[in-house]
Amino acid sequence: MCRNGISMTVRILKAMSHTIKKMFRRLNPAVPPAMVQAGREETGTDLAMLLNELLVSEFFTESASLTKEQLKGSAVRNCLLQAMMLLDRKYIVGFAMKNFSEEGLAEYGESIRGCCSDKQSVLLRSAVQYLTDAFPEKDKGLTGISIPMLLYLADVAEDAEISPALFRRWWEFFRSEDALYENYRRFCGSDFAELETVNGRLNVMAESFCNYHEIEIPEELEGTTGEVARRKTGT
Repeated sequence: MCRNGISMTVRILKAMSHTIKKMFRRLNPAVPPAMVQAGREETGTDLAMLLNELLVSEFFTESASLTKEQLKGSAVRNCLLQAMMLLDRKYIVGFAMKNFSEEGLAEYGESIRGCCSDKQSVLLRSAVQYLTDAFPEKDKGLTGISIPMLLYLADVAEDAEISPALFRRWWEFFRSEDALYENYRRFCGSDFAELETVNGRLNVMAESFCNYHEIEIPEELEGTTGEVARRKTGT
């Protein structure tokens, strides 16, 4: 592409970014821009394109239990960034996840500005597609707080060659029959974004998932499943 063409493309992308920011401010007039826009403004164009592509996927628009307001706001973007953080912790040696707060998401977005790898993109797209196949219909349990963990577990399931249908059966068992679900709910309170609470949700779900499918706990979680839950309940 010639230099003039590149310059024109850059100007168009900047204009699109500016328009999107104005739209989000209009949709969220009572929320401080620093809270709603932080992660979006700290992401590079390549990451923004990836997120925008997945924002309109069938999983989020048809399967997930999200309101129209959440779909228009930052809820889905946050889910995707949180899932990327969990996957980075799995695949990138030395990656230190801070938490799921707006500040934590903004810092993470800044850290991958303009350098979102092909592997990160492929892993996230694959996980979203897997959940799309697992949940062909809307499921009220697919909320913003559970989706990042499910995207992480979708990656675990693909590695273990567990079919989407079996994944859904586990999810139904977990929410209706598994005693571990009560432990999971303890990590869904007002402190849901704190690192210990995030780890608690992930560890409980991973323990249930691996027990159900009779597979090994992911290496990065070995020795932690159950531990956080015991600290939370004091047992």
